[in-house]
Amino acid sequence: MIPHFLGVESRTSEAISSLHERLGKNNFSIIRQIPYIKELRAGGETHRSLNYILDLYPKAIFFDEEGMMIDPKSQMDSHLPVFLDFSFVLARLDK
Repeated sequence: MIPHFLGVESRTSEAISSLHERLGKNNFSIIRQIPYIKELRAGGETHRSLNYILDLYPKAIFFDEEGMMIDPKSQMDSHLPVFLDFSFVLARLDK
């Protein structure tokens, strides 16, 4: 399970290749991608890493419980729910 801000299909950071690009360079291809929305836990690892995540992945998108894009730092600091898109990704080695 990986968060979409890591760039599953396309880059969310100019400096970092997408997962699809990295897999392709190593002869792998994505065969299945299952979207999943997860609520982030206030005080959890993602909350503690928000500044780093937002600096490295400026196109990262976080949502409130109504699906509206939000500023995750102020939302989590106010102990309001924050959601993030993830994907379960299955890949195979292409021979």
